[in-house]
Amino acid sequence: MLWRFGLQHASNIDKLLEKEDLALEEVLNDSDLLQEVREQNPKLIAYLVLPSNIKHMVEYIATEDFFKFSKMASASCEVLCSNSPAFVDALSAGYVSRDFAYSDDEEEEEDDEDEDREEAGGHSNSNINSNSNTASTSRESARARFSDNEVPKPCLLDCLWGIMRLPSGQLDMLQATYFSRVMCSLLQRKPYETLDYICAQGDAVSLFLNHLGVSAVVDLLLKVI
Repeated sequence: MLWRFGLQHASNIDKLLEKEDLALEEVLNDSDLLQEVREQNPKLIAYLVLPSNIKHMVEYIATEDFFKFSKMASASCEVLCSNSPAFVDALSAGYVSRDFAYSDDEEEEEDDEDEDREEAGGHSNSNINSNSNTASTSRESARARFSDNEVPKPCLLDCLWGIMRLPSGQLDMLQATYFSRVMCSLLQRKPYETLDYICAQGDAVSLFLNHLGVSAVVDLLLKVI
């Protein structure tokens, strides 16, 4: 990563990024793209994580554009599955998790309350009950925020997940592979948020069952479980 030390030479990517009216396709077609992404070229990363560019890369993978621009889909998959946390953050931007740690926190809270009761020996029941009521109110408020399956969904994850809603037998194997790789990358980098999103899809189980004949979907399912 010579650019970090000021010793880099200008790559094709660097020259492209200086171009006015630069099209994303030009960058995705560049032979230096993947190497520059792996080396965390800051200008390139900043360009690729622009909302419009992230959206287009997801669409190359997850929509009918896949069949028109298969090379763009392949390059997009490699970029989104790279080691840069910027792409993971961009893909999951806007999603509000239902707080996977909630049940663990609740259990720890109740354990602490039990210990307090034992130590107090019944002499501070009023204070303990007050704390318990406050905690209970907080838990009810947390539940209310996500009642009736009103879970915020980011458009990019919705677009990706749309692949799973294709009828059984109509999911292209290569497209499924790209989809699975991106989702598995998200599961590795942001496991709680990604798993929470999948679980929030009420028909997730039936969708997985519909595509058990697609090995890439099975690979994703194994990561989930």
